[in-house]
Amino acid sequence: MFMTVTAKRKEIDKALILMVCKDFQPFSIVEDTGFQNLVKILDPRYVLPSRPTLRDSLLKQNYEICKEKLFALLQNVCHVSLTCDLWSSRANESFLTVTCHFIDKDYKIHCTVLSTNKMDINHTSENIATEINLIIKDWDIVNKVVTIVTDNASSMIKACQILKIRHLPCFAHTLNLVVQDSLKLKEVDCVIKKCKSLVTYFKNSNIATHKLITEQENQNKKPLKVIQEVPTRWNSMYHMIKRILELKNDITIVLLRMPNAPTVLNLEDSLGLQDLIEILSCFDDATKKVSGNYVTKSLIIPLVYGIYNHLINLQPSTSEGKIILQKTVESVKTRLFNYEEQRNVYEESLLPQNPEESYDTTESASNSGKSLFDFIETRIAEKSKNRTVTANSIIYLKEYTERPNINNDMDPLIFWNINKDSLGTIPTCAKKFLCVPATSVPSERIFSKAGIVVSDRRSRLKAKNENMLIFINQNDWLL
Repeated sequence: MFMTVTAKRKEIDKALILMVCKDFQPFSIVEDTGFQNLVKILDPRYVLPSRPTLRDSLLKQNYEICKEKLFALLQNVCHVSLTCDLWSSRANESFLTVTCHFIDKDYKIHCTVLSTNKMDINHTSENIATEINLIIKDWDIVNKVVTIVTDNASSMIKACQILKIRHLPCFAHTLNLVVQDSLKLKEVDCVIKKCKSLVTYFKNSNIATHKLITEQENQNKKPLKVIQEVPTRWNSMYHMIKRILELKNDITIVLLRMPNAPTVLNLEDSLGLQDLIEILSCFDDATKKVSGNYVTKSLIIPLVYGIYNHLINLQPSTSEGKIILQKTVESVKTRLFNYEEQRNVYEESLLPQNPEESYDTTESASNSGKSLFDFIETRIAEKSKNRTVTANSIIYLKEYTERPNINNDMDPLIFWNINKDSLGTIPTCAKKFLCVPATSVPSERIFSKAGIVVSDRRSRLKAKNENMLIFINQNDWLL
């Protein structure tokens, strides 16, 4: 047959398995009449593979190719960091996803998935450590892992201790804990329940929703809908409240015309919610900032300072707002100031060590730079036996610290790539520190995507196939 051995057939086969992996389509798609007709129109010469061939042959072939390329990449880097996350499927099955982060020779940062393993055993720290260790050994990166980033679960923290690998608490998760401390207050609970009641009412009433849209259109506004809270994402509550405040007048007009409508927000409620939104806005901004696919770890200390500075300059208009603010500031000191105890985080930020001090003065900046310089100079002196190398390193370090700061919107890796031949070994050290993400969001993203993988349509999918599907889904750029 014309298509069986041609490059074109291989190209289509590859595109087919990539589509299945990227969109988490079931293997049975090749048996769907509509899909078969589509393929026939696109290229009548192409013969679709059977479901077993797609699952047992094409999936495995492309997984092995992708894995081989990633393995080769990892052989050529000196330092990597990992993120780990335990998550459950819709079928209530548990999985451990491990992602790997590294900076290549061209100073490009990469986020890749190493493995997604089914966890049929108890989620003890020992079992988690064993599973992570097996993955590390499988990828031959035993001596390359500098940090593991996870949530604040004690089992994860202890697992890293067992592995004797530095642990960094997920910054986004810690931000969430700070916010949850504030949302637990009784001063917040009552008005949030009102907000949820309003959202539920509009979500369950097509008539009310239509009237809300019409009311906005009558005022020449772009029509907006209420936002449903997602319990696992604190910032969804923030956006729910923010949207209700945006639509407050329109919601009130609609509800006053509707029978059996929930209670509208009064002036005191609105003022309290406005205070809450002003308090939480910096946490939403920080969460977004550290969840991107770029260097994020060096943002932690500046963001802690920014959050603290934002909060201490707020002046809530309500007594409830003042109580919430006080609790939030206390929680920031308890949970976020701890990041300064992790010196490897501080080393990258060039900011003063005490957030309660003014951090924008010349004196503070000078002291922080001096502190960092002294620390690295000491380390160089301790580890270097060659005095010439030590002297050169100090010269390079002095030259680096005296350079002006780059623009906030500039990728620091561009700076290091430009200066990789002019600052001695410092750019190599930068790779080690900057490959660490501030959050475990990369592995958590797998959860939101992979929930479909083990849905009802895939209830009989083998764990090894789940792993290969997710692997290709996240690492398709290697194919």
